[in-house]
Amino acid sequence: MSHATAHMKVILGCMTFGSEGGGARVKTNEGATEIISTFRSYGHTALDTARIYTDGNTEKMMGDLDLQGLTIDTKCFPLQLGGLQPDKVKHSLQESLDALKTNKVHVFYLHAPDYATPIQETLKAVDELYREGKFEVFGLSNYPAWVVAQVYYLCKSNGYVVPTVYQGMYNAFTRHIEPELFACLEELNIKFHAYNPLCGGVLTGAYSFEGNVEQGSRFDPNAKQGARYRERYWKKEYFDAVTLLKQVAEPHGLDLIQIAFDWLQFHSKMNAARGDGIIIGASSLKHTVQNLDALKEGKPLPKEVLDTVERCWDLTRESSPSYFRTKDQMMGAR
Repeated sequence: MSHATAHMKVILGCMTFGSEGGGARVKTNEGATEIISTFRSYGHTALDTARIYTDGNTEKMMGDLDLQGLTIDTKCFPLQLGGLQPDKVKHSLQESLDALKTNKVHVFYLHAPDYATPIQETLKAVDELYREGKFEVFGLSNYPAWVVAQVYYLCKSNGYVVPTVYQGMYNAFTRHIEPELFACLEELNIKFHAYNPLCGGVLTGAYSFEGNVEQGSRFDPNAKQGARYRERYWKKEYFDAVTLLKQVAEPHGLDLIQIAFDWLQFHSKMNAARGDGIIIGASSLKHTVQNLDALKEGKPLPKEVLDTVERCWDLTRESSPSYFRTKDQMMGAR
């Protein structure tokens, strides 16, 4: 049964900001400022970044912007096994703070599991950073449900700051997160923030499976980020699902972006009352406005459309990526 209701928290994902570096699309301070100002004009105030985004250039650019009145969330990614050793966690957050030109962030996430470092050592370091006032909220991202529970109870039993938000991959075509993680989050009262609500752009209908993509774009096969996103979403089953959804969308006067966000807000396992939120991308001002308008104007989907979304999930289920990073994946981190 869906817990979703309208008007969830909206977070601006700044992964594409950066003067240079892998995946940078918004390359000037003026362009980033225009996107952020528009985002604020819709009443939203939360920004999301990470130390690794555009090889560190995202946070560097953000540090040069006027972000007064906004909250910033960042993450520490283990670039190799052992990447969440205490000194590396502390160094990562300090690098983020220095780049952002701030004394603290709102949420500090562990960006993915480190299967080589004893987790209690990492959590002790996180708690020390919390007590130093360097972040306000502890979060996890890309962790399996059973490790989320382990982390929570280790923190609780040791008197450490407990995780209260989880950032994960979730959209109408990518739903392996549903069977166990949401039950875990509900039990532990942990908020959920969804990233990739549009399957990296595949769910917009703008791409074709055999077609070419723009150099430097999210699915550029010659870019490190593009290769990762193609592995995640560039699959025949996903494009077949897009075709199926288009057929039912048009008679109802809906586009795929609207359907994707309406499904998350009204029909998914997310829970606005708990504080769940949706992270939208910001590759351009035009796309940002499209996403913001779709979220603002959303309403429950017609039954025919909703039934078709379920048929699409039947198509993508087997090829859909795991919601958490496995040890094998982390061996080739980034």
